[in-house]
Amino acid sequence: MQYDAIGFNVRYYRELKGLTQKQLAEDICTQAQISKIEKGDIIPLSSTLYEIAKKLGIDVNHFYQIGDHERFDYIQELKTEIRQKIRDFRYEDVMETLQSHDNEKFFNNVYLKQFRLWHLGICVYHLYGDYERAIEYLNESLALTYSGSKMYTEREIEITNSMAIIQDMHGQRKKAHETFVRALNASVFVPDINPRIKVRIWYNLSTILSSEKRYKESLEAANRGIQICLRKETMYLLGELLFQKGYCERQLCYKMWKQHFEQAIAIFKIAKKEHLVHLAKTEIDQNE
Repeated sequence: MQYDAIGFNVRYYRELKGLTQKQLAEDICTQAQISKIEKGDIIPLSSTLYEIAKKLGIDVNHFYQIGDHERFDYIQELKTEIRQKIRDFRYEDVMETLQSHDNEKFFNNVYLKQFRLWHLGICVYHLYGDYERAIEYLNESLALTYSGSKMYTEREIEITNSMAIIQDMHGQRKKAHETFVRALNASVFVPDINPRIKVRIWYNLSTILSSEKRYKESLEAANRGIQICLRKETMYLLGELLFQKGYCERQLCYKMWKQHFEQAIAIFKIAKKEHLVHLAKTEIDQNE
């Protein structure tokens, strides 16, 4: 464990947050202890590190990953690349990347092993349609850190969301619905959770509800996702949520449905999602 690397990052995020050592130490430990942690002179207790991370608004796992691996920057870049490829549906590329790093030392870290198993589960289903194996990978990844309580980490919520998506795609809508709701309930207890995660869950829940013709509930879920996008000033899935909103409103014979499709089209054009532009225009043309 490289405690000097942890200390360096404690100082970095403290200064980024605009806190003094005294302010960071308040209700956690002494200012002197913060100073020694930042210098790498002492080993912080896990409870102390958790409270520091909480006050700084970051996941405590970030510190452990830094301390456990000397190639942290490279790994972060690799993880970002994998997540982007998943969003772009490039599952073959992701599988190739995971397999090429299969025997490398850094997958011995429990959090990186969890990341790998999570994405293996996603790829196995999308590439081979192997539902049982995919769920097995996802359950295995959760079991590495999940204690069985109602409290989930941000990563565990993301894995649960992926599980629900695969359940839905495999026709297990009731189970998927329950899993999405579990992920949403768990997200309430995660301080400063990445808003994209909650947006993604609300969007997925909305699509399941609309497929069950529960349009009022689907509309409410879409609205909850849109509210987060506006509050957090992010366009992540905003177009898709507006599309969902317009679709549900049309099914419910609400007058504003076309306006929300047009708003979705404008966002899809900016994001260069031409297939979704075409889909939204088709919905308008066929229902005017």
